[in-house]
Amino acid sequence: MEYKAENISFSYARKKIIDNISMKFEPAMFYGIVGPTGCGKTTFMDILLQYKKPESGKIILNKQNLLKYKKKEIAKQIALVPQNYVINFPFTVKEVVIMGRYPHISRFSTPDTDDFKTVHYFMEKTETLKFKNRLVTQLSGGERQRVVFARALCQNTPILCLDEATSNLDMRHSIELLNIAASGVKSKSRTIIAIIQDINLAAMFCDHIIFMKNGKIAAQGKTADVLNENNIKKVFGVNTKIYFDKYSNSKQVVFKK
Repeated sequence: MEYKAENISFSYARKKIIDNISMKFEPAMFYGIVGPTGCGKTTFMDILLQYKKPESGKIILNKQNLLKYKKKEIAKQIALVPQNYVINFPFTVKEVVIMGRYPHISRFSTPDTDDFKTVHYFMEKTETLKFKNRLVTQLSGGERQRVVFARALCQNTPILCLDEATSNLDMRHSIELLNIAASGVKSKSRTIIAIIQDINLAAMFCDHIIFMKNGKIAAQGKTADVLNENNIKKVFGVNTKIYFDKYSNSKQVVFKK
């Protein structure tokens, strides 16, 4: 699965938000995008998903410009878990999750047995099955986020994008859902691209980290190589100490008050 950004730039009212970014995303890799608030992370992901059109450059998916794909074709290849999912219609939880199967269902057809099996499996994995008949408008923010996660997993796409997807979740559910997502990296050669604010979660799960600052890539590479005190100081402007933690089997970052 070829997926890459080529010389992407984007501006709001003449202010450069994304400045000539090129990046290739490989199969069977978990990518983490980290950086200060307002550095362009979400805008870059919106462009990767064709929610926004770049002013210059292009996104290539399977050797073709993403702009040439229809929305349903993109939905078969790329799924998104957004930070905030707003829905004002009183769908049940199960109805929302099964929406993840729609890209794979022919026009005028209905979900079949395999679709319902997929929905049941991921609702069970995300612990949303127990409130499948509740209205999504009645859920807490964390519960709703798990439902949206289940819906994205049901799309069964080779590429999964997470835009601060765990920001509304408690620690247990954050780790569990990232584990579910990460399991598909090796078993299905899935590409995961995640905007993560928690640098230690990024260190635990990501194979490759992309540091962004002021609309540019400040540093990128294998997590073991680029997660260091100098890069965090350069990007975030804070002093840290970084050590390898045996319990988490990853580098961890500590801060001074």
